[in-house]
Amino acid sequence: VVGRFPCLALKLASEVSDLSEAMRNELARGFEDWIDIYRAVLDEAVDQKLLAASFDSALEAQLIQDLWSGATQRAVIYRSSEPVSNAVDHIKARIISMMI
Repeated sequence: VVGRFPCLALKLASEVSDLSEAMRNELARGFEDWIDIYRAVLDEAVDQKLLAASFDSALEAQLIQDLWSGATQRAVIYRSSEPVSNAVDHIKARIISMMI
């Protein structure tokens, strides 16, 4: 269904992070897992000399997660896939612009 991006982690994060420290910690670990995946892919691009050795893959991975989370939330609110499509396009263009 267009504009439906059910993500339990994002929904839980906004609902229970203030109510349960244990759940907040678990959600933080899940987000870190996603960030680690992005960072590993970016590190591989650095290793293959597609991105400069000075490229900050840790920071970029966090920004990707933040952009993705925000776009997903907006897609749900607007019931539109456009925010997610725009986020994907932006991430691709940003990485391409930094390639050697």
